[in-house]
Amino acid sequence: MKKKPDNCSNIHFKEILAGSAVTFVLKISGLLLGYAVMLIISRQHGAEGIGIYNLSLSVLTFVSIVAMMGTNSSILRYAGQFNHKDSLHKLKLLYKHTLEIVIPFSILLGMVFFFRSEWIAKDVFQNQNYTLALQLIAFMLPFFALLQISVEFIRGLKQLKISEYLRSVNRPLFNLVLLSIGGLYITHIMLPLYTLSISIIAGSLLGFYFIIRHLSQITAPVKKDFSKKELIHTSLPMMITAIASFVINNVSLLFLEIYATTEEVGIFSVAFKVSILISIVLMIVNTIAAPKFSELFWSNRQDELQKVIDFSSRLIFGSALFLAVIIIVFK
Repeated sequence: MKKKPDNCSNIHFKEILAGSAVTFVLKISGLLLGYAVMLIISRQHGAEGIGIYNLSLSVLTFVSIVAMMGTNSSILRYAGQFNHKDSLHKLKLLYKHTLEIVIPFSILLGMVFFFRSEWIAKDVFQNQNYTLALQLIAFMLPFFALLQISVEFIRGLKQLKISEYLRSVNRPLFNLVLLSIGGLYITHIMLPLYTLSISIIAGSLLGFYFIIRHLSQITAPVKKDFSKKELIHTSLPMMITAIASFVINNVSLLFLEIYATTEEVGIFSVAFKVSILISIVLMIVNTIAAPKFSELFWSNRQDELQKVIDFSSRLIFGSALFLAVIIIVFK
């Protein structure tokens, strides 16, 4: 009996290492594609173009956090909990309830954002050029929220290759191709946001298609034993945490736009992207480990859960330290 947890733990460790390797490749590919997008934007539109693009993406991310009301975090938790034989029917309820909450609210929030875009651009950012950017953000919001929800749902199903592709690779890949082609004919500074919109729509529809196809294979009858109220009750505290995390990571960019120039925002955002390379290991391991945490916790396998947490923590610390030294030495 004592050997079973150790054997199980070894399986979990192998899954984390193997999954981390695949996720690492996808994450690095996404980062490289993202840097290529930045390079093209800088060559086509300079530091101002990068500033508008990155700030717009940050605003879109923040508004989507509010629009999703924390469901992007809770859907991962519940998908991991329901992803076994006796509860598969709840996966349909989970995705259905989440869409019924998020899509109408994101559309409503997008409409408010669209009609107040001129005021926000003028009085908050003190730059009238942001009016069109904010209107594009309002249009993208429902699709971006759908994409975020779908990525976490697929991740909860432990389809990690697909979820990481949609999260890290699909958007910059589409954006890079569209920018490379569009830049030959269009010189408008908002072109990167137009191509970003198309990329987000494509990713959201791709994720939605995968989930619908997966759920259609579940033949168990749907029972109404998971309520929308329970989902909201779990999600709202996670929204507060997500907002706090976003503010900590992005407040510098927002304040810089208010008190400095868009060009300086562009320069700062590029430097910031290089610095966050240290946290890439945390993101990669967390992508693999989080669904496993949920699975082990809700299966009451506490000993295995603790071992997986300890192993993941050591892996994150050692790898992050190595990357930090590399960046410091070759700065």
